[in-house]
Amino acid sequence: MSKNLTRKGLALGAVVALGSSLFAGTPATAAPGITLTDLNDKGNYTMLEGESFTFLASGNADWAGSASTLRVHVKNVSGSANAPTEKIGGNDATAVNYATSGATATALGTAAGDTAVFAVSSMTSPFQFSLTSGAIAADTTESYEVRAWADVNNNGVINDGEYVSPTRTVVFKDIASLTTTIAIDSPIQGATTVGADVTIPGVAIDQLTAAEFGVKFTSGTDTALKSGANVDAVTLSTDKTKFEADLAVDALVKDTAVKAQLRWKDSAVATNDSGNTAVGAAVTASVVAAKAATLTADVVRSKTARYESASGSIVTGHVLRNAEFELKATAKDSSTTPKVVAGLAVEVAISVPTGTLSGTAGSVVSLTVNGTTYTDETKLPGASSTVAKIKTTTDADGVAKVKISSAGLSANDVVSAVFSAETLSSTVEVIQKEASYTSTAYITNYGTKATTTDGVAVPVQIAIVDQFGGAPADGTFDARAIFVSSTQSPASTNASNVTAVAVVGGKATLNILDNGTGAGANVYDIEYIKKDSVNGGYGSNSAVDIDSTFDIAIVSAADATAGSLKVYTNSGQGTELSKNTAETAYTLDNSSNALSVADFGNFDSRYVLGTEPTQTATAAVLYGKVATASSATAASVAIAGGQVTLAGKGLLFKFTTAGSKDIYATDSITVPADADGKYSVSVWSQKAGTQTVTITSGSAKSLVEIKFAQALATAGTSLVIDAPANILPGRTLVVTATLTDKFGNPVAVSTNADVEATYEGPGLLVGTMPDVFDANGKLTFRVLLGANETGSSTVTVKYDQASDDDFTGTATGDLDLVKTATITIGAVAAKVVAGVSGGTGKFNVAVTNAAGKQVVVKVAGKFFRSFTGTAAKKTVALKAPKGKHKVTVFVGGKLVTTKTITVK
Repeated sequence: MSKNLTRKGLALGAVVALGSSLFAGTPATAAPGITLTDLNDKGNYTMLEGESFTFLASGNADWAGSASTLRVHVKNVSGSANAPTEKIGGNDATAVNYATSGATATALGTAAGDTAVFAVSSMTSPFQFSLTSGAIAADTTESYEVRAWADVNNNGVINDGEYVSPTRTVVFKDIASLTTTIAIDSPIQGATTVGADVTIPGVAIDQLTAAEFGVKFTSGTDTALKSGANVDAVTLSTDKTKFEADLAVDALVKDTAVKAQLRWKDSAVATNDSGNTAVGAAVTASVVAAKAATLTADVVRSKTARYESASGSIVTGHVLRNAEFELKATAKDSSTTPKVVAGLAVEVAISVPTGTLSGTAGSVVSLTVNGTTYTDETKLPGASSTVAKIKTTTDADGVAKVKISSAGLSANDVVSAVFSAETLSSTVEVIQKEASYTSTAYITNYGTKATTTDGVAVPVQIAIVDQFGGAPADGTFDARAIFVSSTQSPASTNASNVTAVAVVGGKATLNILDNGTGAGANVYDIEYIKKDSVNGGYGSNSAVDIDSTFDIAIVSAADATAGSLKVYTNSGQGTELSKNTAETAYTLDNSSNALSVADFGNFDSRYVLGTEPTQTATAAVLYGKVATASSATAASVAIAGGQVTLAGKGLLFKFTTAGSKDIYATDSITVPADADGKYSVSVWSQKAGTQTVTITSGSAKSLVEIKFAQALATAGTSLVIDAPANILPGRTLVVTATLTDKFGNPVAVSTNADVEATYEGPGLLVGTMPDVFDANGKLTFRVLLGANETGSSTVTVKYDQASDDDFTGTATGDLDLVKTATITIGAVAAKVVAGVSGGTGKFNVAVTNAAGKQVVVKVAGKFFRSFTGTAAKKTVALKAPKGKHKVTVFVGGKLVTTKTITVK
């Protein structure tokens, strides 16, 4: 082979190691005497031609001799290709061969078996020395046996009783004879980097010059993966066991391949592969399809954390200062309606700004990630290329999470997490925040006004949460109702204040009772104030307004009693809805809008926590008004703040408060009317057809019949074929297939290209085979069977949900359904019946409808007797010993019965 090696010859050098301890690095349990290992104690003693192999020798704890007596014995085992020179390391410039005092220096011989002894004038322990080979002929090796010993008598000979190390044999190999093991990082569709880990089995890779090696990456067909350089110079792994390489490439294509091979060039590998030499064989890995199309980082909403905003792939959240919280990433595929990806490998890197964490006693600032506490940001998972990231996988919901808490962080400190999977990455940054209650306190049972009668208190309910939805600690706040003004005569006064109601569990009720007289309107400032933790008062704390002009109307009993619950066509409430022919209920047609297919659920945005049941279907909106019953002499009067309940089984209701907060409730919802007695509520249904909403306020009641649309033709999720398993000849076979959505609604499909039904078997089809589902979601056909027609038939019904001209889709949004049923035509064979009973000295086995079939009787699982069955009942008495016996009966090879009997 062509050589590009520096012809260095064989030299032995001793390099004094740093450190003052005579026995440093040697365990107390080591073998007595002298230890000798490769430099990093990896156990590899093979080296590339032209390179240096370094040993580490030391006396262990069992040797108390002087380090100055340490010597090295080298034996030329294989014979060198040319005459090597010996050279002592350090400052010794001349080649020497150690012997007794006054001896002449000689070179290590080139013949197999030649030996030499080396030393320097001032040995220490431990110490390093190295062998460096010259060029080696192709396909050959050179080997040397090396021992270190304590030459106590200074005669250059290893004598009995002198401490000596194990013999180590170092082998120098020609570059062409090296083999490699290459692990290509799983190449994924769309990836713009390829990577590989390389080992050279047996070779002291930790002592090689990494700059001389690189990995060449190409496609599986040996074409370039990008223009320009296609060799990446390697780096030695942190544990010094392998070479690592990563190369930027053009986006990888699914179902192609990546090939990798180690390359070498003396002095420095060429990234364009010019002059490089191949080392070992190339390996190939297929480019696999990416499982995930998106990876989205976020904050797990809780009483300590919430989402704030997003910009590109970076999400920002707020977390309660020094509280525990979770961060997550959700993986989804590329389906038309993306599905979550479970079991996806995800890595997570955590970071904080430099200087944030501290381990200094008295001022410790720490971050705890998945149970491990860090006080140095350079040690956080993924903080650098030498610090491992957190490795996790997505759960059944496609979510990977990390749990984090902190101690000592300040307000506005930032913690970042970068989630990565396949070729994707997404970042979430959370900012530490103090709890704040200034904009998250509400009156929950009224809008801006309430109605009562003179002498009856108004129960005003308030709720306080922080920005994360957490209630303040009990005893933190008091709620108050402070009198502002009155139009009663005589007027109400400050004496009607409601003060110092403790907020417990984030809630309090202010029972406001005026001390004026007669009808009128009183205004109160509804507020809360923080208590002074020292003296129990309020100190210098200022009150926070919830509603500074809450109005209470004081009216007559007649004007406070609901008697009219009209429903109107729009928010202007000028025209009432039409009623049904019986004049018992209002009617509202919402069938022009698609039926809801989204999930329902309860949610109150005032409390921050929970999940909003987002709806894409257009709701039916009820515009109502609560008022008194009108009389012949007086029109009805609106009841401000009147409590109205709307109920309908299986329906979802939404009400928006005066403060623009949305409240969702299933089955029923109670809402306050505004100052004019008005309210509006949105209604969704998952059930098709007419659904009834009952509206009540006090004893008043109204009904609204809302007509909702039928399920869309693309909403089918269940297909069931109803056909008999067996039918006699001469009968009419009736087959019905039913298509429904996930809520059980019938799905009508009028496009015949989206439906296919087939019948294969005996009989005459009545009419033509249907190819649509009717308004009831039914597809029905009949087959006339002749008197002599027997056998079996197969029915197949197919549904193309996405209307994309195939019946093979399996993803949500393209969930095509294919069902089959098999019908047997002919008389049904009588069922085989077997019975077992005990007796005296015997037990009986009776079998019916087993004509010509072999009956096998087993006792305790072992064969006992057999006989041939008949159509009529056949009883056989079988002798058996006394006791209990487990008897099993098989007819025609099938288990028919098992019974434990007693023989007397």
